[in-house]
Amino acid sequence: YEYLAIHVENAAAPPSAAVRSDLYQWGVIMGYGVALLFVLLLALSSDRMVRRIGMPWWKRLQRASYLAFGLTCAHAFIFQLLESRAGRWVAVVAVISGLVLVLQGAGVVAIRRGRRAATTGAIENPPS
Repeated sequence: YEYLAIHVENAAAPPSAAVRSDLYQWGVIMGYGVALLFVLLLALSSDRMVRRIGMPWWKRLQRASYLAFGLTCAHAFIFQLLESRAGRWVAVVAVISGLVLVLQGAGVVAIRRGRRAATTGAIENPPS
């Protein structure tokens, strides 16, 4: 409860104690939700589970990792705000989150290009 006293109830920095209390509650709920999602993903991450539930269902469930990432980012930013972290720490979280999004986006583009090339029979980079 020391955390609540320092960072939520008696914090001198904005936002107000009521807003901080709401942020704390949602941040904790998100943290537990993310933990449960990661346990689910861990339980599903095996060849045995792929065979058991089938590839289409396994893939749908594995996409919950995108939700877990979003909730993890929200959780991180909420607690950065609650603890009145210096701008450089908020920037570190933002840069890491942005980097993950850029890399995921590049992966999606690469997969779509590969599928498009496979369906049309075109070769984007023919050997020279």
